[in-house]
Amino acid sequence: MKLYDAPPKQRLCIKASFPNHYSVEVKGSNYPFDADKRVDFDVPIIPRGCSGYFLGMKYRDGSPYNVRLIGIVERGRMMYHLSLRDIARLPLDEQGYHVLAMRR
Repeated sequence: MKLYDAPPKQRLCIKASFPNHYSVEVKGSNYPFDADKRVDFDVPIIPRGCSGYFLGMKYRDGSPYNVRLIGIVERGRMMYHLSLRDIARLPLDEQGYHVLAMRR
């Protein structure tokens, strides 16, 4: 696996009434949000898939950044699955954390 397939450390900030009820789960590892509603976590190297094309049009994206292997857990129950691309699309706060707003 080439070095560019290793994703950088991920940084999330959660906007929720009770952030201590939430955690991030990645491949069996659990990362709880701390008191200031933030968490840093590593994502393991994701194997590259292959993209499929038919008549020059892509019908399957094999990018490892589209794999939804990051889970947002609330009180032991999986609420959302996110990919690295989903996290990259979240807005950034002033400290460089991606902000995830929970709706309840």
